[in-house]
Amino acid sequence: MLRPIAVLAAALLAASACSTAAPTTSSAPQQASGPAATATTTAATTSTSAATTSTSTGPAPALAPYVAGLSHVVRASGPVTDGGAIIAVAARQLSATGREVDVLSWSGAAWATTAALPLTYPYYTLAPDLPVQVADVTGDGRPDFLVRVAAGDNEPGVVVSADGGAWRLVPLAISGPPSPGDVYAGRDPSFVEGHLVTRQNDCTPD
Repeated sequence: MLRPIAVLAAALLAASACSTAAPTTSSAPQQASGPAATATTTAATTSTSAATTSTSTGPAPALAPYVAGLSHVVRASGPVTDGGAIIAVAARQLSATGREVDVLSWSGAAWATTAALPLTYPYYTLAPDLPVQVADVTGDGRPDFLVRVAAGDNEPGVVVSADGGAWRLVPLAISGPPSPGDVYAGRDPSFVEGHLVTRQNDCTPD
């Protein structure tokens, strides 16, 4: 059963931000236990087979070559534990309008893509300079991922979660049925102490 949309809305905190004020900093996100929980992985430009990985290689060192074998990866997380599993995500910009977040899983011998989640309109560009954050913000005891995108004067994000049993982009509408664009959280969201935190620009131009 999918968790209500209000699960994240109830955890949403707003903080003011003005262009003349000092930048707001976020505390380190709550991490799921496991190797290299906060590490980010950058795709290499060389062609590497993503099909198999030797059983003598652990999940952390095997992740980089697997991600390198995927096309058009902009940003990826490090491996994190999800119960008895080890998972990661990779954000890919496949075309002018095609963006997706792939959920990767470690079988004990190799990485594989277990879910591909297309990002919806308005097809923001993925943000290459911002790491994927990991924390449990849906309250199910499992890791959620925050993947950032670039949109004009701020960088929204999508929350990737399996809180209802299947991996999805979590809709963030507070009331009424969600529309496709409701998966984007802005402005400049982050995971802070188990919450999804955004900033509101309440500055009044002169």
